[in-house]
Amino acid sequence: MERSTYHVEADLIEFAFEENFALHAEVGHKKRLLNRPVVYLDQVHWVSLARALYSREVPRSPEITAAEQLIKHARDGRLILPLSAGHVVETAKTGGRRRVDLARCQLELSRGWQMLSPLRTRAAELTDLLSGRLTETYARDRREALFRLDPDAIWGRSAPTPKNDSGLPPTLQDISDRMTWISSLFEMLLAQEPTFPTDGHAMASKWGQSIHELAIHMRSNPHARRYRRDLTRTRFLSDMQIDLANAAKGSGLSTSEFGAWLKDSAEKDLALLPHLARLREIFHLRIINADDKWESNDLIDMLYLSCSAGYAEVVVAEKKFGNYLLRADPRVPPGAAVFLRLADALPEIERLLG
Repeated sequence: MERSTYHVEADLIEFAFEENFALHAEVGHKKRLLNRPVVYLDQVHWVSLARALYSREVPRSPEITAAEQLIKHARDGRLILPLSAGHVVETAKTGGRRRVDLARCQLELSRGWQMLSPLRTRAAELTDLLSGRLTETYARDRREALFRLDPDAIWGRSAPTPKNDSGLPPTLQDISDRMTWISSLFEMLLAQEPTFPTDGHAMASKWGQSIHELAIHMRSNPHARRYRRDLTRTRFLSDMQIDLANAAKGSGLSTSEFGAWLKDSAEKDLALLPHLARLREIFHLRIINADDKWESNDLIDMLYLSCSAGYAEVVVAEKKFGNYLLRADPRVPPGAAVFLRLADALPEIERLLG
């Protein structure tokens, strides 16, 4: 990175690079309204966009044509293509020219927009549920909390607010913090050396193996099959014990009241939540299909696609989890239109753009 420039009136930061290209990001110091459709892309479709932008010999196809049109809409500022931590992890695994092209595509077209971590969304949904704050317009009202420009929004836990020892006025400190975050994200993604999170991969693999063992047990045990929704719900809730405990404490529920909710109302109430309703249904569908082996990136796909489908206008998913989302649709609140191909999603995106 050669230099960065903050454009005050536009509230944009511009990065100039030695390779003779520039990238821009919306800083977010001035409040930005979510007055554009949000389209969440699985990583495989970001790869298609990068190929459309940078591959010299990419064969013509309906997918590439749709990718080119989506690129045009993003460059024109007509829609938001947010980045998530799932994208960052998957991009960081690659290296070399392919890594740089993919990262450059994601950074250019997302323009600083992020999707809030599903872990933070999960905690917020549980707190709002147990505190009685759900409304008929809940998903629409929370969109601005989900898709945002704030520093560190994509991570599972927000970074602690730094102590302001710089002496800067609050306005300038806010701009400085935002520019520092954006610069760090750009430099991290554009690095050519691959980064593989071995600890996270090991934890996800161990978790997936335990889920697969439960699936095998349920398939082989006739008694367990009769109670499969109860069993999958119990395991689903066990994975978020801390968030559940914090939500119950924050809502003022007594131990007996919380126990009664778990026994009598959890299944029905979880079905009201944009993210967790989808995650719960996909979790159930995966476990009752014991032949579907868990892959290393399945946890990322399950978390981020279920979260985005609860709040975005359009989700273009990878095939396996896209099909799970479509199967879950009758049991969850209204949310994104889900597609498996860019070419199939484009007519709906064009309709939203008018």
